[in-house]
Amino acid sequence: MASLFKPQIVRYVDRDGRQVPKGTLGARKKKERAGKWYGQYVDADGKRCRVPLCSDKVAALQMLADLERNAERKKAGLVDRFAEHRKAPINKHILEYETSLHTEGVSRKHLSETLRRLRAVLDHPSIEGLSQIQPEIVEGFLATLAKQGASTRTRNTYLSSAKAFTRWCLRTRRMGDDPLACLRAAEGDQVRQRRSLREEELNRLLKMAQERPVLEAMTLRTGERKGQICAKVRPEVRKRLEVLGWERSLIYKTAILTGLRRGELAALDVHHLTLTGPGPCLMLPGSETKSGETAHIPLRADLVEDLQRWIAATSKTATDRLFRVPMELVKILKRDLRLAGIPYQDEQGRTFDVHALRHTTSTYMSRGKVTPRVAQRFMRHSDIKLTMQTYTDPKLLDEAEALAALPSLPLARQDS
Repeated sequence: MASLFKPQIVRYVDRDGRQVPKGTLGARKKKERAGKWYGQYVDADGKRCRVPLCSDKVAALQMLADLERNAERKKAGLVDRFAEHRKAPINKHILEYETSLHTEGVSRKHLSETLRRLRAVLDHPSIEGLSQIQPEIVEGFLATLAKQGASTRTRNTYLSSAKAFTRWCLRTRRMGDDPLACLRAAEGDQVRQRRSLREEELNRLLKMAQERPVLEAMTLRTGERKGQICAKVRPEVRKRLEVLGWERSLIYKTAILTGLRRGELAALDVHHLTLTGPGPCLMLPGSETKSGETAHIPLRADLVEDLQRWIAATSKTATDRLFRVPMELVKILKRDLRLAGIPYQDEQGRTFDVHALRHTTSTYMSRGKVTPRVAQRFMRHSDIKLTMQTYTDPKLLDEAEALAALPSLPLARQDS
C-alpha cells in the first residue's frame, strides 16, 4: 500500500547555525524533517519505489495516487511501460550501454570494437529508436557484408554485438521482448584464404604506398588531359602528402617485420618502443593485444633506423601514437596494390588484405627455415598448429634467426 512521509534529514551546523561539512571543528549534528513530502509505492514490476513529491501535502497525496494508479494500469497491460524508452533516440541507449559495459570492466579494445560493430549494424535510416530494430534489417546488413566478401566469423561478430545490445535492453526493461532472439549465427562458410607476396612485390607495394598521395594530388581529374600527372601542388601540401605516404609505407613495413595486427599497430605508442641499447624491441601491454598478454617483440636494425627517423621527423613524444592507423586500412591497401600492379585477389581466390601482412611474416620465417617453435613465439600463436606441426624446446632457441629471415624492405629516405 502506498504511504506518504517526510524523511528525517541530518545536517551539521556551526555555532551560528550555518550548515557546514561533516567533520568541521565545532560542528554539531542537527536532525530535522524534510520540507518536501515523499511517497512510497509498489511499481508495475513489483519493486518498492521511493520518490520525492512536493511540499504541499494535498498535492503530494494526489501525485502519489496518480503514481499508484499508473502502476496498476501498467500491471494490467493498459499502459505501455516501455513508452518512455521507445521515444528516446537510439544513440541515447547506445551511450548508456557504453556506460554499462565500462562499469562492468570490459577492456578498452573490446569496448571500442563492440560499439563500432553495433553502430555499423544500427546505421540504417529507418532505425531511430528501439522499436525500429527488426531482424529483417540486421539480416540485410549481414547479407551486404557477405556480398562484400566478409567471412562467416566476421559476420557473426557483428550479429553477436547487436544481440548483446538487445539482450541488455531487455534486461534493463527497455523492451518487452528481444527482436533479434530469432537470429542464429551463420555456419558452413569457407574460411578466407590469404596469400603472401614475393619480396619484389613487397618492395613495389611499399614504394607505391609512399608515392601514391603525391601522385594522386598531381593527377588531373577533368579536362582533355584527364589522368595526366601534371597538376601543380603547393609546397606545404606536397610536404604533408609525402609524410602521409611515408607513414603508410612504414605501417606496412612494421606490420611485416613484427607480425603485429592492425589493432595492435593502432595502439602502439612511442613509449612502447626501446630503440637504443643492445636489444631494441617493442613491448605492447596485454590490454592492447589479442591474447591479453604483453607482446615483447625484437626489432631488426633497419626497422629501428626507420622508426628513429620517423619519430624525429614528426616530433612525436613518448605518449603519442606511433602511427595513425585508419580503421578501414584495407581500402587504402587495395588502392596501393592497384597502383603497384598487384591483384588484391589472385587466380585461386586468395586475397592479400591487411591481415595478410602478418601472414607474410610467418611465410618468410618458414622460407628461412626458422625453427617452428621460434616462429610460434615470434607470431604469438597460442597453438603451434597455427604455425606448423613440430615439437622443440623453446629454451634452446633464439629469436634472432627469425629477424634475420624476414625480407629486406628499404624505404626511400625522407628529409627531416
